[in-house]
Amino acid sequence: MPRKTDIRDRILAFIVSYQEEHGYSPTMREIASGVGVSSSGCVHRHITEMKEAGILQDTTEATPRTLAVNKGIAFDLKGGHKQREVIHVCLKTDTGENIVLTCCPQSGFLDFEGLFYITGMQNRCGHVIACHELSEAAYDALMERVS
Repeated sequence: MPRKTDIRDRILAFIVSYQEEHGYSPTMREIASGVGVSSSGCVHRHITEMKEAGILQDTTEATPRTLAVNKGIAFDLKGGHKQREVIHVCLKTDTGENIVLTCCPQSGFLDFEGLFYITGMQNRCGHVIACHELSEAAYDALMERVS
């Protein structure tokens, strides 16, 4: 049985490639067919969870084909929210990788659209296709897995 994150990565990659090709979002059935899942209900559940995590968003409520991939994070530095020293951001790439960054919020918006370069043991280049903020618990769990 595939892991939940594998299915979500396939769904996200399909949505991005479909939007690039057609200029609008795919339907749930098109996503299910495109990622090899027999149930559009299963796709709907994953889409809902990705919206709750901030990876996907609806550009217009209750209108078909308005699904958008979140490529930026807005946050309130003033107002009723506690100012944060750092935030942890997960970038999804077109190669299926997750890049986790620790950022110091300054202006109220972080935008991650475009090319990235990774240097070190393996030089890589790719595109950021989505991003979302990680909770402290999710960040800690991820750091335990890679340690």
